[in-house]
Amino acid sequence: MLACFILLVVFGLLGLLVLVLARRHEDTLMRVFVDDRDYLGAFMRMATAIGVVGTAPGMLAYAGLWRLCCCRAIRRDALAFLISRPAVSGTGTLDPETGRFGLSEKGPAIRRLVRMSSLPTDRCVFDIGNLMKPLFCVMDLELRPLASLFRRRQRLQLGLSDSNLAQTAEYLKVATTTLVFDLAEAGVLARLPRPRRPLSALRRLIGDPELRSKVPCSDGVARSAIELQRLYLDAAREHVAGAAAASLEVHELLRRWDEVLTALESQPALLFGRLDWVSKRALLEQAGAGLEFAARKKIDLKYHELGTGYFARLEDEGLAPRLVGDDEIERALLEAPERSPARRRSQLLRSLAASGIAARIGWDRIEIPKGSLRKQVIRLDDYRR
Repeated sequence: MLACFILLVVFGLLGLLVLVLARRHEDTLMRVFVDDRDYLGAFMRMATAIGVVGTAPGMLAYAGLWRLCCCRAIRRDALAFLISRPAVSGTGTLDPETGRFGLSEKGPAIRRLVRMSSLPTDRCVFDIGNLMKPLFCVMDLELRPLASLFRRRQRLQLGLSDSNLAQTAEYLKVATTTLVFDLAEAGVLARLPRPRRPLSALRRLIGDPELRSKVPCSDGVARSAIELQRLYLDAAREHVAGAAAASLEVHELLRRWDEVLTALESQPALLFGRLDWVSKRALLEQAGAGLEFAARKKIDLKYHELGTGYFARLEDEGLAPRLVGDDEIERALLEAPERSPARRRSQLLRSLAASGIAARIGWDRIEIPKGSLRKQVIRLDDYRR
């Protein structure tokens, strides 16, 4: 066991050393291979491959550690909600292999519950890729980002989330997820049943636009996507009813959530223009009936084009209700939300611009020159808390 651990450490250090050297001396390598860029590309690919292979065991162990301790309550208690959420927030898609219509665009690509590597093909429900990125900062000899891994509060990213155009679907996706995560952190959802085989359950639920498929749960009862959503809706209602002071926004959210689930159970067509997958499916059935797959797929893709797509036309014709007006959208483009990290960062940037201070602004830092050799560094990570 000790020998295996030592080998993992040695291979990891060697791989990391190769990545660091290749990254730090890339300009020198470009001068060496100036006459043949193909060799440069091959060399960099080889160095990257050696580094990835060498660091892979360490990355797997690191990902496994986070899997054991990161956001366990949310991952356990909100999982059934997330795999059934495409019934409300899915954008719909035509499967290129079968030609059948499914509820979710991203759902079929999900391979894991939690990310286990830094590879882009490792698509998952809970994505901890943001917790892996600080490790790669070592290649630039940056050690400060590693300190962020020890903060008590960490960001949990979701890989199972379609990009909605319908405002009702987007509102329900964000608001219900926020509410469910709050309830999970409070321990309110621990008693709810969970799907026995989550990934198989996900594929089965998103593959049935009729919403009749059921998946087995830990309590021995098989449930449909709507029934799983109602478990969380009922739990939220019970919690809000017992709360000392629940906001009007929460009551409005619960009302809209129930309204949409009821319509999906009885008359999904009533949600045309409000849910993306319902709207797209109706367009495909009406405008794409009898057409070949390529023509139907064109309708599928055209639906999402901004400004000129089919959904934009539905909005222009008043067939897709809007929850926010043009003035609110314009204000949101220019002003970050109150009491948010984005508001604090934007205020900092505007104050620098108003003061006429020349600064170099990057993704995670602002550098202000203080002479020929000195500079002041403001870490934007400090404004994301």
